[in-house]
Formats: sequence, structure tokens, C-alpha cells
Amino acid sequence: MSQSAIVQDIEKTGTSVELLDLIRNRRVSTVFQPIVSVIANDIIGYEALSRGPSDSSLYSPAMLFRVAKESGLLSELEDACIESATRMFNEQRLHGRLFVNITPEALNDDDSFTERLEKIIATSGMPSENIVLEVNERYSQEREDSISDTINKLKKLGFGVALDDLGSGLSRFDRWASLRSDYVKINKCFVQGISKDPVKQALVRSIVDISASRGASVIAEGVETSEEAETLLGLHVSLMQGFLICRPAAFPVIDSASFRGISENRKMVDKVQVIAIEAPTASCDTALSVLKKRFVDEPNLPAIVITENGKPVGVVQKRSLSSALKKKSWKGKFSFGTTEEIMNKHFICIEGTSSIKSAAAAVVADKNRVIGDVFVIVNKGMFVGVGDIMGLLSKFVDSHN
Repeated sequence: MSQSAIVQDIEKTGTSVELLDLIRNRRVSTVFQPIVSVIANDIIGYEALSRGPSDSSLYSPAMLFRVAKESGLLSELEDACIESATRMFNEQRLHGRLFVNITPEALNDDDSFTERLEKIIATSGMPSENIVLEVNERYSQEREDSISDTINKLKKLGFGVALDDLGSGLSRFDRWASLRSDYVKINKCFVQGISKDPVKQALVRSIVDISASRGASVIAEGVETSEEAETLLGLHVSLMQGFLICRPAAFPVIDSASFRGISENRKMVDKVQVIAIEAPTASCDTALSVLKKRFVDEPNLPAIVITENGKPVGVVQKRSLSSALKKKSWKGKFSFGTTEEIMNKHFICIEGTSSIKSAAAAVVADKNRVIGDVFVIVNKGMFVGVGDIMGLLSKFVDSHN
């Protein structure tokens, strides 16, 4: 064996001994990061993050678990982390649910892990319903059936399950479909810069829609700016975690009124502008053939807004255009007919700074509204986007539940 190899072996052995000492003497500690409902301005729970002593090479969780895996101490470390998390959670009398990270190796341990977990939880006095086990989506495919079986057993025992880091392994989205998780945590790579990235917005929108159909709540991780929070709120993600709210801490902030950024986020969540949908514009003299092609090319297009000098003067939806073109009086005019002749001039127009409540009231009061119609959103009279009437009413109902 070379000298460098001998040195590495000695260092590895020394680190393993240090880790065993940390476990035996309960020197593995926990910091907590709040998970909040921005709409309710309340904490729904805390994620527990394990740390070694600050003066140790094993301070970071990555190093802790790497050494544990290499030393065959993964089960012991896992148990120590859960024990520390439940103990400190109880000592500080934190409210909400405790989110703890579980390694794929532990879940693959089946009955052994389940028994150890039940024992730790029984000692802590915490009901299993108050604990959410975070499972990373990147576990190996060959272990998938075993891990799924363990997760199902844990759910039957009352534990909640969160699928963590969704999006870090896009090729494994099918695992999401196979796991009946209570929460889905969006990886921070989707969150960072989302306010300026329409592709990320589309992906998050898809995650939200699928989660809703499966009864799972969506949590955005790594929220660091008010712009990210505003965009997420517009995409119907109201559960957030990140530096904007609170950094991980041994004694986290528990006064919801002191959250950094929450007051600003609450102001924007109740405004119509957060549900604005981008829509193309056209002029009054645009040919009907141009509009028809646009709707054919983009089947999901909500509407085309007719503007003059940036101000909306009419709305054309696919339904109204098709209806007009079916009429005998229009069949001969199609090639030279213009938008102004068929556009809806009696559309609902709402300022983006209006509250969801006042906008819903305005929509309900409009006797000419049709389910499936859109309304126009403006900023000081200038066109901003459109809103879905059903979506507006649904958001109003949700905010009052």
C-alpha cells in the first residue's frame, strides 16, 4: 500500500471514529427552517436539517452522511438525526408538522427502519400524524418496489410523506405518479429566477395541476426574492420555504409577523395582477384570416385583445370567431372582413391593482358574462393581460376557506 493510501486510510478511520463518538454522545444537532403559508401568513411546519459540531469536519450534512455510508453507520446516524429533530422540536414547542429527511437506504431497510422509527417516535411522545417524511426522488430504480412498499407501510401508520427535490431528476417524474405523497417539494433549481423564465413557470404550473389532481400540496423550496414569491403565488403555490422567509436556525423565528418579505407577499397575493395571463394583441383592422390562423396555431390561446395605442377596445375569443364564421352573412366576407366587425366591445375590464374580492364582485355583477369568457386586466388603462373568469372566482372562494 502506498504512503498516500495509508494516510487516507488512517484519516478515514479517524473520521469514522469521530462520527461514532458524535452519535453515541448525542452531538448531532438540528437546525430548523420554517415552511409557511404565505396566504395565511402562518407556519405549517419546519424542516429539520442535521448538523455536526461547528468545529468539526463533519459539520455539513453532506459530509456526515458520506462518512456514515462509507463506515457502515448510516442506520445509526439516521436514527440519531431523527431523535435529535424530535427532541429539539418538542423542547422548543414548535407548532405545525415536523419534516424530516429520510435516505433511500433507510427506506430499503423495510421492517428494521419502520420498527426503529416507531420506537423513536414513541419515546418522543409525538403523534406520527405530526411528522412528514421527506423522500428524495433520486433513489435507485432497482429499489423502487421495496421503497414504495415501505412508504405505504409508513403512511398506514399515520406518517405524512413528501416527495423532495422534484425536478432534480426530470427523467424520474413517473415515480411521482407511483407515490401517493401528501406534499410535493419543488427543487430550488425551478424556483430561482422563475419570475423571468416562462419555461420554469410552465413546468411549475404543470406540477401544481397534477398535484391538485392527486390531492397533494405543493411546497416551493429555495425562495429567496419577493419576485420569485410573487410569481409562485400567481402560479397558485402558496407554501414556501427559503431565505426570504427565514434561514435555517437552531432557534428559528416562530413569530409569523416577523417573517421577512411576508407583508409584501400578502399585499400582492390579493391583487388581480397575480392571475394575469399573457395574451396577444391585434388592431381593429386586422384581417379575420390572421386571427383564425393564430387560434389554429395556438389551440390553448385564451383570447386576442384588440388595442388602440396600448389600450384595450375589444376582445375576440375562439368561440366567438367560429360562431361568426358559421353565419351565412359572413361566409362571403371572410377573406376581407376585419376584427372590428366581430369583436366583443362590452368586455369586462379590471385594474390589476384591484383586489380579488372586488374583481369577483364586478364579474358576478356583469349580466353579460359567459362562463369560459375572459376579462381584461389593465394598469392605469394600459393593457396588461387577461384573466380567466372561472379562475378568478375559484381564487376568491379559496381565499375565504
